[in-house]
Amino acid sequence: MGGDPAPHPAPSPLNTTHTTHHRTTFVAGILMFRHLPKDVFGDLQARLFPAYFATQAASGGLALAGAVGGWGGRGRSRAGLAVALVSAALNLVALEPATTRAMYARRAAARAGGPAAAAANKRFGALHGASSAANLAGLIGMCVHLVAVAGEM
Repeated sequence: MGGDPAPHPAPSPLNTTHTTHHRTTFVAGILMFRHLPKDVFGDLQARLFPAYFATQAASGGLALAGAVGGWGGRGRSRAGLAVALVSAALNLVALEPATTRAMYARRAAARAGGPAAAAANKRFGALHGASSAANLAGLIGMCVHLVAVAGEM
């Protein structure tokens, strides 16, 4: 047999990135949405998401550095990791903070009533949609990376 084993992706950052995407998006988020009051859900998400996106950005960056450094992954694999990293960073520094501010403004406007409530709701919906789309792009990027790396083995 002999020879060097084929390079493979660094397991820790890759596993962290992939697992947090799936658990937060498909398990925790859905359960919290279905079983918590709306305001409690929003407050929890406002505290959870900065840590979630920071974890995504850090672990995605480490996985990409490992791929570039020769730990596995070429072409589509690296592109998928780059998409995941950029989407997490975008959410971390821009979309999540703006969405959270819009959520709290929406609550205040709803209590006050009037036409401001509809505008606040529309702004929150647009920001939340953009954040969700970026998160989905990151999840797809991770899946592209995993399929590409599996094809290299």
